[in-house]
Amino acid sequence: MTSVEYYSDFGPLENISPLDQQNHAVFGVIDFTLFTFDVNLGTGFGLTDASGKIVTKLIIGRAF
Repeated sequence: MTSVEYYSDFGPLENISPLDQQNHAVFGVIDFTLFTFDVNLGTGFGLTDASGKIVTKLIIGRAF
């Protein structure tokens, strides 16, 4: 399955950071099963100066 994911970091709740210091990123992601593991793999790009320009993520899980 493929999807689009959005992640953000606004800073501490009691003192939200200015927009140029916040981290906002959009990812293209694929989900698949490898053996008995659920794999979530994606590449994303930052939307603000505080974000990484290109970011990758990998989540490996297993239901029990």
